[in-house]
Amino acid sequence: MMKKLSLYVFLVLMWYNVGMAQNSEELTNKYQSLLDRIELIKKRPIILSHTVDILNQMMEFILKKRSTDTFTIDVYEQQSKNLDKIESLLEGAEEELKKSLLDK
Repeated sequence: MMKKLSLYVFLVLMWYNVGMAQNSEELTNKYQSLLDRIELIKKRPIILSHTVDILNQMMEFILKKRSTDTFTIDVYEQQSKNLDKIESLLEGAEEELKKSLLDK
């Protein structure tokens, strides 16, 4: 009976450990994808200095979350939404600038 119980406990711990490793790898990939997106946004041809400041603050926040092991899927999703909004605003500003240059 004890051998079976030990085996079940061992299998549960193995399953849990594999799940945690996969989750950790997924978080690492999501973490890196946020940093990559921030760098890509900074390289856009038209970007305002305060936008760069906001992106730098986001990057600092993400790095701090990662260094304190508090970077979670929720943090990723929220920061991803923030980047989506920034990109949308930048695209709108670029379109307006193009339109005003073409009108002249």
